[in-house]
Amino acid sequence: MMMGGGGAPPPMMMRGAPPMMAMGGPGPMMMPPAGVGGRPIPGQFRGMAITHPSGLSPDLLPLFMPRPPLKWLPPPAKMRKTQALSGVAAVAKAAFEDSTKTKAKAKTKRGAKKNAGDDDEDEGEIDEGDGTRKPSGVFVRVSKEEKLRAKAEARAEKSRALVDAALKDWNPKDNPNATSDPYRTLFVGRLSYEVSEDDLRREFEHYGAVSSVRLVRDAKDASKPRGYAFVEFEREGDMKTAYRGMDGRRIDDRRVVVDVERGRTSDDWRPRRLGGGLGRTRAGGRKDNVVAPGRERARDERRGGGDDRRVDDRRNDDRGYDDRRYD
Repeated sequence: MMMGGGGAPPPMMMRGAPPMMAMGGPGPMMMPPAGVGGRPIPGQFRGMAITHPSGLSPDLLPLFMPRPPLKWLPPPAKMRKTQALSGVAAVAKAAFEDSTKTKAKAKTKRGAKKNAGDDDEDEGEIDEGDGTRKPSGVFVRVSKEEKLRAKAEARAEKSRALVDAALKDWNPKDNPNATSDPYRTLFVGRLSYEVSEDDLRREFEHYGAVSSVRLVRDAKDASKPRGYAFVEFEREGDMKTAYRGMDGRRIDDRRVVVDVERGRTSDDWRPRRLGGGLGRTRAGGRKDNVVAPGRERARDERRGGGDDRRVDDRRNDDRGYDDRRYD
């Protein structure tokens, strides 16, 4: 509504910039939102006038922005000098002379072998019938597979001889470092090399009083453990309980195996290094070995998994360990 006859129009009817907008253009609050990393959203500037000299639209210009300048680094304190370039004539001449000498040596060697063969043929006997010479020896061609098989048999025979010699000297009952009573002793294998005697004592004391813990170490270097130990309990009943409870448990993130001491309780027992042992991870070839270490894993899979101690046939076997049963 007009006030009087010559009043000014209201602000909404004035020509120029719309309200809440500066004369210089839209403010930051009225700019369209940007994409990830400050880049415009595809199609954001569609329909806008192209004013760049390259003719690119505003949504393509950020793709061609120059990279930031390289980081300035101070010059090295000492300039590195490389070997000056030279010709290859001397190198080529030396290589040619070496190849010539090599060919001459090979030719001389072939000639010597040929002459030696002629001499060997001359040493043969003369046939009285037609006057020809017979070969002085019998030549047999052996295939590569037969050579490898013969080498393998020789190595196996040598290993058997070493094992037999070591077996004669092996007597676990005369070991001065052994525990006092083998019937109260447990064998713990597959231990981590970081486990100490205190760690083993702490784990096995849950089943009863532990008399002694012996962690076997290398004979030449006492700082290197061998990965197995012997734990002796004060009571035989506690050893039986630990035998059933600790097998397959994790000690220092390693699943261990527990067994009774068989060296001093079974006459026909032999350790793995002498051809014995119960493990199947290194039984023979690839088809004979067990990939995943574990006690009677195939039997557990046939039974449907689980860890049922009631059917553990290792405690009821006939390996000569008949003095005391661990049932």
